[in-house]
Amino acid sequence: MDIKIAPYKSTDKETITKFFPPEWNFDFKEFLSRHNNRDYFRGFSLLDGGEPIGFGNLMVFGTICWIGNIVVSEKHRKKGFGTKITEYLMQTGRDLGAVTFNLVATELGDPIYRKLGFKTECMYEFYKLKGKPPELKASGKIREANPSDLREIVDLDHHTTGERREEMISSFLTGSFVMDRENTLTGFFIRGLGDGLIVGIDPEAGIELLKKKIVYSDRQIVLPESNVFAKDFLLDCGFNKTMELPRMTLGEKCNWKPKCIFSRGTGYCG
Repeated sequence: MDIKIAPYKSTDKETITKFFPPEWNFDFKEFLSRHNNRDYFRGFSLLDGGEPIGFGNLMVFGTICWIGNIVVSEKHRKKGFGTKITEYLMQTGRDLGAVTFNLVATELGDPIYRKLGFKTECMYEFYKLKGKPPELKASGKIREANPSDLREIVDLDHHTTGERREEMISSFLTGSFVMDRENTLTGFFIRGLGDGLIVGIDPEAGIELLKKKIVYSDRQIVLPESNVFAKDFLLDCGFNKTMELPRMTLGEKCNWKPKCIFSRGTGYCG
């Protein structure tokens, strides 16, 4: 075997797309169209004699990095390649100044990450609505986001996550929503980012934006386990908890605020 890791190339796309398990429900091509060639994004292909047999990516937001979408072709699994990709991504992040690494672990990846020193920081709980959505009316204080809101959205996101994500957020601004109270932005809903990222400074803002998400018939919502206000609201609306996955971290602890997250965006960048 002639194994090496190299920066992702568009010619690898069709092959790598086939590696993702169906249960991930992951559109690799759409993902690349959104993030590839952005300054915060680093994608890498695992190659055997020049042929792709795996993939992983890094998202760099200041000193905090997210590791995600680590996948290896079925016939190459359980041979240490997942570990090899993860270690490569971690070293790349360190070279770029990262001191904290986050990821969401699947059952298959969990033991790999624990061996590398990652520890569970919290559980993300997955909720799904079965049947007819409840009749809800979102607050009139919610409006469509516009470019002049970007700075306040980015600041609130940084306050909540500790991450510097202006470039990513700006690319998803169209179709997003914000909530105002007394001329101050109190929350935002970035509908185009994964399952739809919702951040609120308090339960009032977060729950109202959650209503907006449900009105759009979005049937899956992922929450940090500590956000009991959002959890109770979803249960009252007829959502059921279907599973949970660990958010894991390595390195310096970042001062994120899970109680302000009313819908996680994605597994690969929170």
